[in-house]
Amino acid sequence: MISVEVTRSAKGIPRAFEANNHGKSEACAAVSLMVLNTVNSIDALTDQDFKCEYDENGGYVKFSMKKPARRSAVLLIESMLFGLNAVKEQYPDEIEIIDGK
Repeated sequence: MISVEVTRSAKGIPRAFEANNHGKSEACAAVSLMVLNTVNSIDALTDQDFKCEYDENGGYVKFSMKKPARRSAVLLIESMLFGLNAVKEQYPDEIEIIDGK
């Protein structure tokens, strides 16, 4: 099962996320694409400082924003969650989303 966990601030702002156990299914490909696109978009399109750890062979990404959280980066993470929840609707037994709301 793919697991994506989002950590939020006390005000509900996403601060970090971690994705684990990507495999080779369609659901895994979709999750990998969304997660990597989000990290790359935050890097290319915002001035958000962040830390990102990942396994070069795939299967693990840990992303955390440094303060202050930029609105544009927060929006991109919320967009990723929107897409991940849509994938979960199609593959409910393959994806677990833990949202620290």
